[in-house]
Amino acid sequence: MLARERLFPGDWFGRYSYDFAFIVPAIARLTLTRGNAEIMHRDGRRQTIPVHWNVIGGAVRSRRPTFVCRCGRRAFRLYLVGSFVCRVCSRGVYACQACYSAHRPALQSIRLRRFMGAWAGKTGLPPRPMCMPWVTYTRLIERLRKLDAQLPKRWKSRTFSDRMLLPTVQYSTQSERRL
Repeated sequence: MLARERLFPGDWFGRYSYDFAFIVPAIARLTLTRGNAEIMHRDGRRQTIPVHWNVIGGAVRSRRPTFVCRCGRRAFRLYLVGSFVCRVCSRGVYACQACYSAHRPALQSIRLRRFMGAWAGKTGLPPRPMCMPWVTYTRLIERLRKLDAQLPKRWKSRTFSDRMLLPTVQYSTQSERRL
């Protein structure tokens, strides 16, 4: 996001500071240079993360920044676990990795129902959300029916914690086309 919004300085001597509390509340101040990102945490700690610029192939030969974690891995995203680290160092797992493979359709079904605005514990098909195109709604309903058909006969929805049920990103509503 930082590179996409062009928040890094254009030259190697520039130094930009931002108040990032509205995006990440744990960050009091973010200072970016071409060589590193300096994070001032709310509790007063200071963390410096090196930035490596990868050359992207093609006619333009543009560059894309990646953060260098303390383990030496390059990462596009950092996770806050005491300090900012890569996903491997944070030992983070996705919700689908924390449950059995037989329960994954149930997890997807519950998340899809919540995305469409259904109440907790409500069975049946959710009504079409306002401003959602009918084509998208019918595609999501078909996906929901397929997921419900894969569920075990005796399913308890209490198996998942609330943190696992909250979608971290919105469901993709684009059609899946393969060429």
